[in-house]
Amino acid sequence: MDRLEPLTLARNRTLAGALDQVAPFLPDVLMSRQSLDHTRRVAALFPSDAVDFFGFESRLGDVASSSTDCALNLSPSGARALARDAIGPDTELWRRIGRFYRLWEETHRDPFADAPATWLEFDASAVEPSPNLLFGYWPDDEQADRPWRWMQDSVFPMLFGGNYSAPLRDSLDRCFHACPPGTVDFQIGLMLSRPIQAVRLCIFDLPIDALPGYLDAIGWTGDRAGLERLIGAFRPHCDFVGLHFDVAAQVFPHIGIEPNFRSGSWSRQPHREPRWQGLWQVLTEAGLLREAKRDALLGWTGHQQVILDDMPTLLLRGLSHIKVVQAADGSAIAKAYFGIALREAAQP
Repeated sequence: MDRLEPLTLARNRTLAGALDQVAPFLPDVLMSRQSLDHTRRVAALFPSDAVDFFGFESRLGDVASSSTDCALNLSPSGARALARDAIGPDTELWRRIGRFYRLWEETHRDPFADAPATWLEFDASAVEPSPNLLFGYWPDDEQADRPWRWMQDSVFPMLFGGNYSAPLRDSLDRCFHACPPGTVDFQIGLMLSRPIQAVRLCIFDLPIDALPGYLDAIGWTGDRAGLERLIGAFRPHCDFVGLHFDVAAQVFPHIGIEPNFRSGSWSRQPHREPRWQGLWQVLTEAGLLREAKRDALLGWTGHQQVILDDMPTLLLRGLSHIKVVQAADGSAIAKAYFGIALREAAQP
């Protein structure tokens, strides 16, 4: 399954039909009916060929909490459509997203080849679908011309509507340049639909032994002992631990901790990747995982062949990763990220 290419679909087909097909595998413990309705409104905005992976986020600790955000990993076709303002309502926020994708297109030798490194995320609490934007950033990518100064001078000011504050700019500079040499694997998130102006800086290759010095350099004031315990517990069960910092005029004390695997999504499902069992155990021992949530996620994984608009289609249902968010006082919550992808059923 991992070698299957994204399905090329008619423009009038949206993700909503695919979501309807997998809805029976989404019990309330994973996604409330209210969140499902919101997710379907998001899905109806996007042609199926615009999306490589349609993901959902679910908290793992509180069985009663099933408010579920969703996110779309864009395909080259989807990025191209957004750059042409062909997706989404005619609002200022969506127009900024379109301008971002035009910049993304212009700065890569093979336009939109790295579109799957970009995501649009939608908060379940929003009345209408309003995107947050996340994208991978590799400053040493020889195929792209996206230096950090370009990010600071062009991308961030544009996405913030010309209101990019000097304190935020200075904080981001400090966080980026404090990384030790060889740290080149980032994701940047702009929560554009939220009221506070901040940027999420995710670092996936920060050496663990460099972490104390990095936290000192950026002025992080969170619970270091708790952070070290979580990283130490996760490290035997993953290939790397990514760290997610929210940056405004200062670096916020809460932090995201993401244990993950380097192999492709569809080769690291729990029935093929035994280290998932260790991740579940760490979360359970920390009091961050309820058995009902784990069982529902394991029941989610699989695939089904369906007919969508008279076309045989394979729907892949899988887990992506987990994340623990540690608050300033050391308390924590865990989240799981899971979702679907569409493939042609006729492919071998």
